Amino acid sequence: MKRFKTWLQAVKPSTTPSTGFSERGMYEPLAASLNNISRTIIPGRPLPVAFHICAEKRPEEVKGGIRGAPDLVVFPHGTSDEYWARGLGFVEVKTEENEDPFYGQAEYAGEPPIMTEAQTETWKQLSEYATIAFRTIPRCFLLAIGIFGGKARLFRWDRSSVIVSDSFDYKEEPAHLAYFLTGLARFGNSGIDTTAHMPVTSEVEKKLLKAQFEQAKALGIFDEYEAARRGADLISESTRIQGRRRRGQRGGEIYITLGRPLLSSRSIKGRGTRVWVATKLERLDRAGHSSGRLFIIKDSWREKDRWTEGRIYDAIRGDEEVPVFGVARFEDEFDVGDQDPGGVHCTAGERINAQKDKSVHAERVHHRCILESVGIPITRFKSTKVLMMAVRDAVKGHQNMCLKDVLHRDISVNNVMISASVIAEGGAMGFLIDPELAAVGSMPDIEKELRFLTGTLPFTSLDRLENEESKHADWHDLESFFWVVLFVVLRHTSCYYTKGGKKIAGAEQLPRLYDNIENIFAIRKDFLETILKTLEIIGNAPLTVCLRRLGDLVLSHYRPDRSRYAQHELDLLTHDRVVFTIQEALDSEGWPDEANDGPRVFKMLDRTSVKQNKAIALSLHQSRAEGPDESKQAPKPGPSQKRR
Repeated sequence: MKRFKTWLQAVKPSTTPSTGFSERGMYEPLAASLNNISRTIIPGRPLPVAFHICAEKRPEEVKGGIRGAPDLVVFPHGTSDEYWARGLGFVEVKTEENEDPFYGQAEYAGEPPIMTEAQTETWKQLSEYATIAFRTIPRCFLLAIGIFGGKARLFRWDRSSVIVSDSFDYKEEPAHLAYFLTGLARFGNSGIDTTAHMPVTSEVEKKLLKAQFEQAKALGIFDEYEAARRGADLISESTRIQGRRRRGQRGGEIYITLGRPLLSSRSIKGRGTRVWVATKLERLDRAGHSSGRLFIIKDSWREKDRWTEGRIYDAIRGDEEVPVFGVARFEDEFDVGDQDPGGVHCTAGERINAQKDKSVHAERVHHRCILESVGIPITRFKSTKVLMMAVRDAVKGHQNMCLKDVLHRDISVNNVMISASVIAEGGAMGFLIDPELAAVGSMPDIEKELRFLTGTLPFTSLDRLENEESKHADWHDLESFFWVVLFVVLRHTSCYYTKGGKKIAGAEQLPRLYDNIENIFAIRKDFLETILKTLEIIGNAPLTVCLRRLGDLVLSHYRPDRSRYAQHELDLLTHDRVVFTIQEALDSEGWPDEANDGPRVFKMLDRTSVKQNKAIALSLHQSRAEGPDESKQAPKPGPSQKRR
C-alpha cells in the first residue's frame, strides 16, 4: 500500500490567479494513480481496466440532447470507444471536502439535513451522469467514485436503491480504493448487462438485420433509420439479445434488435423498461432465408412478489391458449440469469432490507418478456381514422380482458398500439400491451390490490386520483382511453378551441391537462364542461363529434348534483357505449383523405430551470433516506396531497 499512498499524494488541485483552486490539476495524477493501482494490485495479473480523462469532452447524449461528462471514466483496457457513458464507471472530482453532497452526515434519524448549494450541484451532477449511463446501455448496476479534496466516497446505483459509502481519506487509506477497483473490474461484468449488450459483427447477422429492417419499414413500423448519436448507424445501434436459455441447452436463443430501443426508461429507479423490435437468429431454410418473424422484446426489472407479465397473459387467455382479440400475443418470458451460475439478476433492495430488518426498497428481478405482436405507436397513425379504429379494437381487447376478470390498470399512450399486421392480429386494427400492473381476480388480497393507485398518472382516471376509497373498476380504464385519445389529438392534429371569441391552438392545453396533477380534478372537469365543447379538429368533423361524445361519457361520472339527473344520464362509461360511439364516428362521412391526415410533428421543449434542477437534486438526496421505491404502484395519496 505504500506505493499507492505515494502515487495518490500527487493528487492536488492546481491554482490560478483568477479562480484560486482548480480541480483540473487533479485529473492527470488521479488517473495515473488509479491506472497504476489497477496494474499492480494483483502481482502479474493487471486488472483489465483503464481510466481516462473525459472532463473536456462533452458529447451529446443523443443528437440535440444533453452535453455533459464526468471528470474521469473507466473503460475496459484497450477499448476504442470514446463515449464515456458506455464505460464501466466514472469518477467525479471536486477540490473541497465540503462539496461532498453527504459532507458531515453520519447516521441520522428522520429527515436528512438540507444540502448547501454546492453540495446540491454535486449531487445533481452525480445523479445526471448515472442516469445518462443507465440510459445509454443496459446495466444491472453502476459504480462510481467521488473525490472531494482529500476524501473519497464510493457509489453504487441499481433499479431499487443508491448505496453510498462512508467518507474516507483515500491518500492514507488507499486499500478501500484498491478493493473497489478490483470488484469493479472482476465482478458482475462491471454491472453491464452483457445479455443485452452484444454487438452485431458477423456478415450473416448484418445481412439478416438489414433485410428484416426493410420488412419492418414495409409494415410501417419504421421510417428511414435515423441514428440517435452522430457517427452511429443501424448496425452499430443494434445488439444481440439473449433469449431463454433452457436447462442443458448450449447458448440458448439469440435475437437481433432492429436498431436502438423503441422505448427506454429515462430514470434509474423503478422498472427501467427497454423495448426493442427484434428478429430471432435461427437456422435458414434451403433457400438461405429465415422465417422473417419479428418480435417485441421488453426488458425490465419487475417487483419480485408481483405476478409476472406472462402469468397475467395466461390469465387473459384462460384455458383456451389462443390469442385474444385486441390483446398482444404472448411468446415467452423468463428471469434473466435463471440458468447462469451466478443466478438471476437482482437489485440490492433485498439485501438492504435484510440488513435493516424492514422493507425499505423494492426487491426487483431482471425480467425479459417476448411478444409475437408487433405494433406501431398510436402517435404514428397513418390517418386519424386508422387511429380510432385501433383504439376501438383496443377497447374490445380491454373488454375481453375484463371478461376473464383481469383489469389492465395502465391504459396509456404507450400501451395502445396500431397493428403492424392486421391479419396476424386476427383482424384487430389495434391492441393492448403491458398488462404487468393488471389486477387479476384470483390474486391474493385482491381487494387491497384494487385500492392501490397504479398506472401512468397523466392518463389516470380522476376518480382514482381524487377518491382514496375507490377501488379500480373497468370504467376507470375506459376513462383513461379518453385521456389517451385527447392527448394524441392535441399533440398531433391541427385543432383549436375558442375562448373569449379567440381561437387558441389545442396544444396550449397540454401542459395544463397532462404535466402535473395539482388541481387536476377542477382543471379537467372545466375542460370537459366548457373547453371540449368548443374544440374543433380542423377538417375532421367525425373526430370532433366523437371526441366530444366520449368526453360526455366521462363527464357522466362527475356530475356535481347527481340527484338532478335521471339514472340513464349517469355513469355511462361502458365498453359497449365507447365502442358504439367510436364506430358511429367511423361510419360517418367527412373523414380527411388519408394521404393528408398523418400526425402533425410535435416538438417538446424539455428544459429545466436552475431552480427546478435544484429541486430535483434535493428530491434525489432526500430519497436516499429510506424512501420508498419509485415504482408505478404506490399507496393512494393521503388527504394532505389532495386538491378538490
